[in-house]
Amino acid sequence: MKKLIGIATMVLLFSSCTDDNTIDAQQNAISAITLESTFVSIDKQEIPVEFTFHGSSEANSYQMNVSFNGIVKVNGAAVNGTFTYHQGDDVTFTPNEYGRTTAGVQLTEYGTTTTKDFYTLESTSQQPYVFINNSIQRASQQSNGKIYYETRDGSSYGVNKIEIVVVSEQPYTFTLSEQQPILNTASYTFSGNELLNTHEIALKNQNYGTNQFVFSFSNGFTFNYPFTYIQTYVK
Repeated sequence: MKKLIGIATMVLLFSSCTDDNTIDAQQNAISAITLESTFVSIDKQEIPVEFTFHGSSEANSYQMNVSFNGIVKVNGAAVNGTFTYHQGDDVTFTPNEYGRTTAGVQLTEYGTTTTKDFYTLESTSQQPYVFINNSIQRASQQSNGKIYYETRDGSSYGVNKIEIVVVSEQPYTFTLSEQQPILNTASYTFSGNELLNTHEIALKNQNYGTNQFVFSFSNGFTFNYPFTYIQTYVK
């Protein structure tokens, strides 16, 4: 009888510890990471980065892994792979290549990840850098006649908008033309005076899949951007 009581007590204690661990894990969860930075530099200079952790954890340090084609430094020392980040550490990212480099940040203890683009401009270049991002939201599978994007991975997304990113050391103005009329905008002239500028343009309900944008800058620079990796179809 004593053996049975002892076994039952051990099972109860084990279950209690397991439940406590589960509660502790939930209480100390990090649901998201936000990167705060200028996200841009000239001539591959270091770009300071700060982190904000969203969740219930009150930890002062985290195991962090950064996937980045460049140099990551913590308090002036280069790190590789997984490292310990302490709240208040000075962190910098330095891209290896001119243009755009995407950084992937993961908290290995929590599995929380985020990605962010960083840019660096060559000062000897007289021309701006232009990038186009698809700001699209995953759409539910409905037969409602709505136009959807079909991406390379076969997933379906609702049509939303595009984001034009311009990196320029000088103030600029450009006129945008398109091969097919998919942009929902009253004006096709845009300008900016920051090193990193973003222009968001909504897309029309009707669009034609493959496309090409032509950027004509006021300084005479012309840039063609083929928009051919997206296909559209009606669900």
